[in-house]
Amino acid sequence: MQKVRNPIAGSAAGMQGGHLETVSGHKTDKSEVSVTEPKLLDRRKFLTVGAVVAAAPMVAKAADALAFVSPRRRMLAVPPPGVRSRREFLDRCTSCGLCISHCPQGVLKASLEEYGLLRALHPVKDYDLSWCIYDCTRCADLCPTGALHPLTISEKRRSRVGLADVDRSLCISYNDGVNCGACSRRCPADAISMTPASGCNGPLPVVDASRCIGCGACQYVCPSRPKAIVVNGIS
Repeated sequence: MQKVRNPIAGSAAGMQGGHLETVSGHKTDKSEVSVTEPKLLDRRKFLTVGAVVAAAPMVAKAADALAFVSPRRRMLAVPPPGVRSRREFLDRCTSCGLCISHCPQGVLKASLEEYGLLRALHPVKDYDLSWCIYDCTRCADLCPTGALHPLTISEKRRSRVGLADVDRSLCISYNDGVNCGACSRRCPADAISMTPASGCNGPLPVVDASRCIGCGACQYVCPSRPKAIVVNGIS
């Protein structure tokens, strides 16, 4: 609906023989009446504006989540398991949402800018929400496009999608001597060991890169804020 500037051009006026007949009965040539043509909104622009408005709350939520990550780290998004190459995953994924909706642990979410704005809504892991179950292959088994390849349990345990990284300046065990070790205890691959270090108050978590698959259990349970251990994606 468009607002008409001149009331004579409204629905109360009748069109007869090329003239406008007003309510008072006087005929006025339509050339004397200034009628404002409705301005049409470009459909693509309308959809773009709508998408930006709809995404604003999610962008704000993502910005809040960054407060839990050390500012010195440049994070690379962690995809679901079953990815053979990052490029293949990004090109084949159609953002159908099957993997996200069927993830039993709720660790997958639709991306915003993690893979770039042109790849928005592709599945990405959020280890502040949950972690990836060590023996679960449901997302890879469900993928209909080949973006994720099916895995056996044995393959899943060796399928690396990320690598844990420790920031010793944030670790409460290392700095405060707190008997923590939550990351080491939760790691299903036995990839994290609490190693004594000289000149500190407690042991430091050390990640064995040959065993870590990036499941995110360590990041999820880490009590530090920002997180002392986070999982970064691999290129």
